[in-house]
Amino acid sequence: MKRLTSVLTAALLLAVIAAGCSSGSDEPEVPTPQYKVTKENIVGVWRSGDYWVSFSEDGYNSAYFPIENDERIDEGSYTISGDTITVENSLYYSTTRYIVSSLSGGILKMMQIYNMFGSSRFYGDDYDIETSLTLTKSDERPPVKINEFGGLSFSYRGAADKEFFTCDSLIYHNTFNEDYHEIKYTTDVKNKWGSSGAGWQYYIYLSPVIYHVTLPLEEYKKGAKVNKAKLTKEDGKLLYQRME
Repeated sequence: MKRLTSVLTAALLLAVIAAGCSSGSDEPEVPTPQYKVTKENIVGVWRSGDYWVSFSEDGYNSAYFPIENDERIDEGSYTISGDTITVENSLYYSTTRYIVSSLSGGILKMMQIYNMFGSSRFYGDDYDIETSLTLTKSDERPPVKINEFGGLSFSYRGAADKEFFTCDSLIYHNTFNEDYHEIKYTTDVKNKWGSSGAGWQYYIYLSPVIYHVTLPLEEYKKGAKVNKAKLTKEDGKLLYQRME
């Protein structure tokens, strides 16, 4: 019996020694990420001052951010793969990627890789811009895909481009597209070539502020500033108030 006990003790001692040697090997340990990107923890509005990035439950992303001494709005459907959120950007026919490095305690740190123009643009270069973002989660409701203003209209007065118009200001009449985050606009004033002003703008809406911008392709690399206004709906009508 004593001999059996001695054998078992020796075997146990060898097992302990072997385990100790194994733990001291040179193989590097793979660190466990402190975050995991899922819809449950990424959905919301994430802010840095006036600028923000939003992810909704229905897979819609929108954003308003500064870039190259300029501003941009962004919108489209998003998907998640590992630590990367990819946005198929219907606004500029390109792709925006967010690579998350930290997500905890209401603080989101990530790298934004924004494609300037996209591969199908006709003017300017096609290149990526990388920007590090540190954002704080707000209690705002994320914008969603469904156009809550579809078919409604609003008007506002804007400065006239002297290159195209002979007057100092124009009245823009705007109607929201039923299916897209898009605004159709017209003016009552003829331009120098005799045709009336007309076109379209993309917009994003984070209540109560609407962000919208015209898309002159040849100028969009630089100098495109986002228009901002407070937009509220009362009795089926839209009240539009420009912001500086």
